[in-house]
Parts: sequence; C-alpha cells; structure tokens
Amino acid sequence: MGNSKTKIHIPPEQLEEYRKISGLSDKEVRDFLDVFLSEYPSGEVIKEDFVEENIKTHGGHLQMWNHIFDVLDKDGNGLFDAKDFLIACNIGVNGTPEEKLYFAFKVYDIDGNGYIDYFEFSQLFHFTFGNFQLSDNSIKSEQDFLVEDKELSEKCRRIFQRLDKSERGKISMPEFVHGLRDDPVMIASFTLF
Repeated sequence: MGNSKTKIHIPPEQLEEYRKISGLSDKEVRDFLDVFLSEYPSGEVIKEDFVEENIKTHGGHLQMWNHIFDVLDKDGNGLFDAKDFLIACNIGVNGTPEEKLYFAFKVYDIDGNGYIDYFEFSQLFHFTFGNFQLSDNSIKSEQDFLVEDKELSEKCRRIFQRLDKSERGKISMPEFVHGLRDDPVMIASFTLF
C-alpha cells in the first residue's frame, strides 16, 4: 500500500491557516494531515460515509457514530474536514487535562442533554475498553448491552458511581471533569488522544 513516510505538500498560506486555527506546529499539522488524508484523500468526509466506515471498522452503532461526527464537525457544515480534524488533534496533543475531559464529555453525552446517564456511559465504556462489537439493531435494553462482559460491566458501574457524586443516576460535566482530572491513567483512557 502507501508509504507511511510520504508527506503531502501544503501551500504555505494554507499551512499558516491550519496552524492558526488548530494551534499546532507546522510539523504537527503536516503529520496529522498525512494521517487524515490517507484515510480521506479528498480532505473531507460526509456524515453518512464517516458513520458507515467507522461502524464497519470499529464497531459501535449508528447513534454513537452520528453523535461523534457531530462533536467533531466543529463548524456544523455536515463535513468532517481537515480543519475539524486538526482542531480535535490540538485538543488531544496540546489540551489541558480539563480541555481533554470536556471534549470527552461531549462525546459521551450521546443525547446531548448535558449529562451522561449510565446507559450512555456503559455504551462508550464497553466500546472503548472492551473492543466491543455492537450492531445498531442489537441494542434493546441496558441489560442486553451489559451482559457481554461481567468484569468490564462491574468496572464500568464502579467508575460511574464514583463519578456520580450527586447520586442522580447521571454525571454532569463538572462531576466528570473533577472526578477524572487528577488521574492521568483515567484521562488517557477516557480521551481520544
């Protein structure tokens, strides 16, 4: 296949624009764009293709990947493009622990209501930590989802309870960030980068 050492040519004015919007160095912009363009040679991908490709490649389900796309599509134009990718990479590379966790919270809050309920948490927890393959039609109830791996489910339950300080059955953004920010292992586990 392709040579992983091949670098793309970016005109200086475009490199400057990418550097400004992303906060990344020239080298980081070039390296990340190499990765992005090897996956999406046109420099962008529409939501339907992004969702389909990620379900096929990584598993998960339609609602989850639609939501992840929406979080990544910073300008809301219906395309995940190089600019969106570089902004996300900057959070992963240069973001503070809090910034990384705020971003992760947005990913985990699948229904976008400002809270992560146990079902949302367990879906992404199992997906992230269990290499869990799940088709869109297989989610019927929380119990159907949680029977796949009892040990992983127990760990998920313990972490959720630890983060749910208010004991409401849902985690707010401050609970999520404050509960994880002092634990580098957990930050690395719960963030995309």
